[in-house]
Amino acid sequence: MHIHTSAPAFATVIFPLALPKLYTYAIPPSLAEEVKVGIRVEVALKNKLYSALVAELHGPLKLEYTPKPIISVLDHTPIVTPFQIKTWIWLADYYCCTVGEVMNVAMPSGLKLESETKVVYNGNLDDHTQALTDDEYLVAEAVSIQNELTILQIQEILNKKTIFPVLRSLLDKEVISIKEELIEKFKPRTTLFMTLSEPYVSDRQAITSAFELLAKSEKQTNALLAFVQLTARKEASIAAAEVCQMAGVETSTLHSIAKKGICTLEKKVVSRVHSTVSGHGTENQHGMRGEKTVSGPSDALSRPQEVALEAIQQHFAAATPVLLHGVTGSGKTRIYAECIRDMMQQGKQSLYLLPG
Repeated sequence: MHIHTSAPAFATVIFPLALPKLYTYAIPPSLAEEVKVGIRVEVALKNKLYSALVAELHGPLKLEYTPKPIISVLDHTPIVTPFQIKTWIWLADYYCCTVGEVMNVAMPSGLKLESETKVVYNGNLDDHTQALTDDEYLVAEAVSIQNELTILQIQEILNKKTIFPVLRSLLDKEVISIKEELIEKFKPRTTLFMTLSEPYVSDRQAITSAFELLAKSEKQTNALLAFVQLTARKEASIAAAEVCQMAGVETSTLHSIAKKGICTLEKKVVSRVHSTVSGHGTENQHGMRGEKTVSGPSDALSRPQEVALEAIQQHFAAATPVLLHGVTGSGKTRIYAECIRDMMQQGKQSLYLLPG
């Protein structure tokens, strides 16, 4: 990493975002002495403000574009060392992600600010009244009244573009905190299940009266008959899709049966892991035939799968990591199986992780 010894003119920064490249900003002469590698600076990106981390300093550069200027400096001393930045870059390369994604998980939320960041009141404004500037007091009072404000709202309150230094000071004085929100990215898979109601559960002979209630509807009768046949060899609850497929009816038919008190319909969380072997599946826009589960070892790979597997083997031979990316159903699981099979034939082990 190159660190310019004379007054730097440009700085390359890292955003805590999944950006494909790093961006370079101009350093105003008034900030030249303050900008250092490892400190945070306030910069604009696509009409939003962010606290980005300085990764590299440069002297005069010939750029194909006119870089935006750094708005303000947020730290007096570096909060990240050059070695840490170098480690982030290595991690990003090794795990096939962006440096911004590594930064996002490596740095505490209080050190990452952007226009949509939410701040909350800590409840100790009175303890710091004398030590606050006018801007700091105005922000602290507004947050104490509203309990929660975005940085964009605080900009409007102060009627100033540069507010990150004010927020940094309030954070240091523990008057405010950054609100952390847990974003649940994984959604459990749910399936609609059909279960008999009482008295039909306790007294299976009473099912005859249930059929009598459905005598006027052939579809409903067929659906209940399918359910009874399926429960003869399975659990008391059957996936509605199985019942509908066997009876040749729609889910609405099952709801009609439920309205008559014969059964209940309930969504339950089911595992995404299947033990059955499926066929070839459907073909997507990439030409790769997908599968619902792991294909059998005798199935021939499609040409796109062969190309992907060959590329992966080349990466493995060079001891470099590789990321296989493809839409759902594009046949990735089959490629994983082939890679695992290769490792087993070499007497090696594989660890396969997936959401449960």
